[in-house]
Amino acid sequence: MEEERICLQPEYVSRFQCDGTACDAKCCKLGWRISIDPKTYQKYCNLEPMSFRKRVISKLKYEKGKNHFTIRLDKKGRCPLLGKDLLCEIQKNYGAEYLSRTCQVYPRVINDFGDMIEKSLTLTCPVAAKLVLLQEEPIAFEQVKTTPEGIWRELPEDVRDYAFDVQYGCISILQNRKLSIDQRLVVLGFFLDQANDMVTAGKTEQLKELSALYASDGFMENVPGMLQAIRFQPKEYFRTMFVLLEELYGAKSKFFQQEQWALRDVKRAYRIPDETVNIDLADAQEVYLSHAGKIRAKLLEKFSYILENFLVNEFFMNACPFRIQGNFILNYEVFLLIYKLSEFIFCSSASVRPLPKEEIVSFFVIFSYHLEHNANYMHEFARAVHKQNQDIVSIMRNLLDVTPRD
Repeated sequence: MEEERICLQPEYVSRFQCDGTACDAKCCKLGWRISIDPKTYQKYCNLEPMSFRKRVISKLKYEKGKNHFTIRLDKKGRCPLLGKDLLCEIQKNYGAEYLSRTCQVYPRVINDFGDMIEKSLTLTCPVAAKLVLLQEEPIAFEQVKTTPEGIWRELPEDVRDYAFDVQYGCISILQNRKLSIDQRLVVLGFFLDQANDMVTAGKTEQLKELSALYASDGFMENVPGMLQAIRFQPKEYFRTMFVLLEELYGAKSKFFQQEQWALRDVKRAYRIPDETVNIDLADAQEVYLSHAGKIRAKLLEKFSYILENFLVNEFFMNACPFRIQGNFILNYEVFLLIYKLSEFIFCSSASVRPLPKEEIVSFFVIFSYHLEHNANYMHEFARAVHKQNQDIVSIMRNLLDVTPRD
């Protein structure tokens, strides 16, 4: 058992309780790989009665070279140890301590910062997604002591001394409700640009002061000047969204067939016939410029707290801006593209049919599931950033509308 460490986590982590009946036990039925660590395997080898022990062992498959087993799923991708009552037979009969580390930890995500760890919840779990997204107050954070079992990602040692300082500045910006979400993302970009310069120059001791400055009330006086540099380019924004949609969800999609709902809803929102393969962006763009853009703006205002919660959770859970190898600017641009695409699809869906809160939660569950379980997603977004080969201000102009709302 590892020693306890200080853990920074959103308060909702301590309130989360797994409830398979509330989500139809999705994590046990979606074909996910369920690893059984050696310690848990030894427990299963000693289960009583013998008949149940044999049944459990027969459902395990040894993974050569990985020093662990995985559960053999049935033909429908279900865990064979899931009962008809949607409860795990092992947990029900022997207690949670007999679950594998994978099943004990999920949907918790733990990032290792060295002396401290961060814990959050992935939105691929419907129960967690509801808990995270639907709270109207800003996400609050707390420090607790816990064991770092089930580490998802370890931050490089050379960034651990200043990682918390950078994240503090970023989260405070993303939760600044005096600004629209697009305005916050502009400020976030300028903050990370400055932070990146400090890191490059070896002045990491100044990051704490920089974060405190951006988190202060007085800093709001500087925001109009930042926003003035951004002149939104709606045509380029619309083109960028469709380029990403086509690369990720189009006819040559590398992903699952059920993802085609994304392209379908966007086509409906912009009056594109379903059978259309080669989309004429000019006509669709005109729909956006004439009225769909205004509908999108109203939806962003209506659901701003949900989108904020999604942003903050994704940023914190993925240990941004340290998520992918590269500098802060690359991480920012990839994060920005991911968010803007999710926002674009969400607003397209919400504009063509009513979205009750349950469906909103389901939308982000599906988006998060494919984002986290398809490595190609992150590569495609990073590739899209490299293809654009633009400076950070140009990218902001192409994606972020900072126009004040009436």
